[in-house]
Amino acid sequence: MDTMMDISEVNSWVDATRLSSQLRLRQVPFEECRQWYFSEGRFCHETGAFFSITGVHFPQAATGTAPTPSIMIDQPEVGWLAFFIRSSKTDIQWLVQAKTEPGNIQDTHLAPTIQATRSNYQRVHGGRPTLFLETLKNAPGFVSDAPHSEQGTRFVWKFNRNSVAAFPDTFDPDLSQHPQWQWVSSATLREALGQDYFTNTDARSVVSTAPWALLASNAPLFKAPALAKSYATKHNRKLQILDQLLHPKPRKTKLFWERATLDAYRDRDGFTLKDATGKDVVACYETNVNHREVPNWCQPFLLAPQQTDHALLMRVQESSAEVFVRVLDEPGFGTRREFGPSVHSSFDLPDLMQNWLSEGNCSDLVYIQQSDEGGRFMQANASYRVALVKNTPDRVQYPFGRWVSLATLEQLVAQPGKTTNELRTLVSLVLSAAFDRACQTL
Repeated sequence: MDTMMDISEVNSWVDATRLSSQLRLRQVPFEECRQWYFSEGRFCHETGAFFSITGVHFPQAATGTAPTPSIMIDQPEVGWLAFFIRSSKTDIQWLVQAKTEPGNIQDTHLAPTIQATRSNYQRVHGGRPTLFLETLKNAPGFVSDAPHSEQGTRFVWKFNRNSVAAFPDTFDPDLSQHPQWQWVSSATLREALGQDYFTNTDARSVVSTAPWALLASNAPLFKAPALAKSYATKHNRKLQILDQLLHPKPRKTKLFWERATLDAYRDRDGFTLKDATGKDVVACYETNVNHREVPNWCQPFLLAPQQTDHALLMRVQESSAEVFVRVLDEPGFGTRREFGPSVHSSFDLPDLMQNWLSEGNCSDLVYIQQSDEGGRFMQANASYRVALVKNTPDRVQYPFGRWVSLATLEQLVAQPGKTTNELRTLVSLVLSAAFDRACQTL
């Protein structure tokens, strides 16, 4: 049980799973997307389950946002994302899944032990049961278990349950018939978090919201002095102050979006939906793939006309690192606000922050390319980076965000409904071995 794959072996295992999955995609017109149809201005599944594609109208723009989408995914079901962990003599071990999803760039990524929508684990699809679901339901304990949001720029009010279930060191399920699951050490998982197109956003979310000590490998979590000092810096009132930023007075009481019909967005050839700007934003695909509960299905996907970019800005003051979290109004969450990345390309940037990003004042510490949400988005390329800002004003209070220590960041992301999906992906980068190495000389 203590012999774990190193990162090169994990890469080889994912490559082998990618080949054996034999993913094949075929774009189909809407009328050939089996079990899906247009109804009351939406595109939905005949069972009423899974999700639907809906039009959204914004009578007024959200503060700080760029032009908002007119077509979004409506998926009110709460999915379940869960890792199994067990202890060993030297490290915590994580049961990871090499999961192939049709919308992924490079097809197969590391995923949580269980990654399933409610419709999937209730077997609405009529296929095989979700592996390990009953084990999860009967887990002896959870070290983290809370709902967290999906991308509010593309989903309407979507949350997933993020869990880490702890098992005794004797827990050793038979994986001989399930080679898409393997145990990896915390040290290896931290290496994986720094790789391009390798660890999916669901896995990153679960890791980020769990206690970070799980990744420490019986040693200090951060070796870089500026990170270690920041991780030891706790401010008891900081979370209360941050909460006040999310809930200013007077609070909004009305949603700033309304549902709208898709009828005006259907392309005349029947293959795509276009948004208000004329860009293709939805298309349907037939998927054939091995290693899934059902081997063949059709569904719509959101298309990604361009890459989205995200950054978490970091500064070092008094030899201690701080990162800037920003208040964002994501359109899919109505009156709710969450803390997101310092920089998100879908949102306007305050002038002051433009100065922080000026040439010569900002440099990347770690950078990855990521394929976001391959079960709902088709080839959605995104970049994520943590960047060092050299010169920022001292101890200034901003209405749009705050500088926080890593200790406060850990507390913040653990709270349900407080951080965006994109910020949690950036937090997973902070937890990567690559980031710790990059900060050694700061």
